[in-house]
Amino acid sequence: MSAADFLNEIHTKCVDHVRDVLEHVNTVSYITGVLEQLGRPFTADNVKCVPSREAIASGRAAVGAVPAGDTSIASTVPNMTEAGYMWTDTTIARRGDIVLHEDQLRTREDIERSLRHELIHAFDDARGYVEPTNCYHHACSEIRAARLSGDCFVSQEVKRGNIDLFSGRSC
Repeated sequence: MSAADFLNEIHTKCVDHVRDVLEHVNTVSYITGVLEQLGRPFTADNVKCVPSREAIASGRAAVGAVPAGDTSIASTVPNMTEAGYMWTDTTIARRGDIVLHEDQLRTREDIERSLRHELIHAFDDARGYVEPTNCYHHACSEIRAARLSGDCFVSQEVKRGNIDLFSGRSC
């Protein structure tokens, strides 16, 4: 398998996982249904699977509009670890879209958790309670998203190394 085939496979898996999660995960379907009731329909078209800045800058990305070795687009990709909700329009996504770094989120479970988290931000935005330039609003939305998406579940904290069940250290 060539490098380009491998990268296209990563992109295709991301897109397929997104469609599967949006279609089959009850909590995600519930949130998207509420968003529709609020006048902000959310579909798979609102999720952008893109390579991370690191993958682009290193020349490893060759997916979609990012040709292999083209590092000039790296600065247009949102600077985030795994995923992000777009509070404003960018060159690769519009306000209300979710951007997933396909090279950071490899499993369906990772994508499911990230979508749940980012959809909480979409819900907060749709209700109009978050002013995009207010740091306190963002902090509140982050706390809500972490708590409601499952990011704070014990299993997630153990995976991240924030809780060591044997030494008693906690997050």
